[in-house]
Amino acid sequence: MLASLVIESLVVRPFLLKGSGVNTDKLAKMDLNLLVSLQVLIEEKSVTQAAIRLHVTQSAMSKILGRLRQVFGDPLFVRSAYGLSPTARTAQLETELRTILQGVSKLTAPPCFDPGTANHNYRIAAIDSTNQIFLPDYLPELITQAPKMSLEVLNWQEDSLKRIEQGDVDLGITARDYDELSFVSLQKLPKTIVQMPIGDDHLVVLMRQGHPISGQKSAWDLQKYLSCGHIQVCCEGKNRWLLDQVLEQQGLQRNMVLRVPDFQAALSATCNTDLLFTTTQSFASYACRLHPLSVEQLPLAVGPTTFLLLWHQRHHKDPGHTWLRETIHQEICDNHRFDH
Repeated sequence: MLASLVIESLVVRPFLLKGSGVNTDKLAKMDLNLLVSLQVLIEEKSVTQAAIRLHVTQSAMSKILGRLRQVFGDPLFVRSAYGLSPTARTAQLETELRTILQGVSKLTAPPCFDPGTANHNYRIAAIDSTNQIFLPDYLPELITQAPKMSLEVLNWQEDSLKRIEQGDVDLGITARDYDELSFVSLQKLPKTIVQMPIGDDHLVVLMRQGHPISGQKSAWDLQKYLSCGHIQVCCEGKNRWLLDQVLEQQGLQRNMVLRVPDFQAALSATCNTDLLFTTTQSFASYACRLHPLSVEQLPLAVGPTTFLLLWHQRHHKDPGHTWLRETIHQEICDNHRFDH
């Protein structure tokens, strides 16, 4: 019922309607609760019954009617044997008033979202590797549920977090370390960024099949790992990762022969050279399905990394954004076995 619509202390200020062609000076003096009260009076045709519905005293309701008469410059109601009878002015207002209050009610109602009719374009910034391993998981479901929606997938870059904060990017798909030593630790995310963990992953070593190291009978160890040349993917403007920081604490370092901007370039180099590529288990599994590669465990204790969905807190309760991130999260988790 319209009487249940409460707009506490909501007064239309002139600056809000500047340039709209509306008489803002007059509106600035009106409490929108008066319009709700007028609607209830029209429906009840009784000050007493209107007071009951609005949970005010009869005296307060009479004062409200007095204020309404001042605002509209009309008695609005006259007493009759059947209660309050609307004046011609009130009868004129009735239809338009109902339309206005229904509009306000829609304005204050919780937003709804129907993926079947949504035509929004969402921008997702994602680490290059996640496009290879996760995009095939969630894209078919998004297309099925929201055929009119469009996606723009951008490479995760050094300014991606800033772009999420500024509203230029809707959602991030990236990875962060638990260890505070890391340049990209979870603790270093801005407070305005909300995170949804997808799952934890660990590092492994990729090498081409037939690599000289893999053919040796002696044990695979850190010394052999460091004796090889290595490939590093540069992401977020960084050339060194937690692995390198852990090695540095032991007075060790990798021989970084090749630095590339993306995972596909690293994969191509791994397939065609004796260089080693240290990456996540999930990407290594993807790579081994497509190329003649071998996987070895990393011969060094390095904490896990976690894949995350990131978004700005302004989108946290938006129904469309909620549907997007929950659908992506569910589809990825359904297709990959991560630790949570």
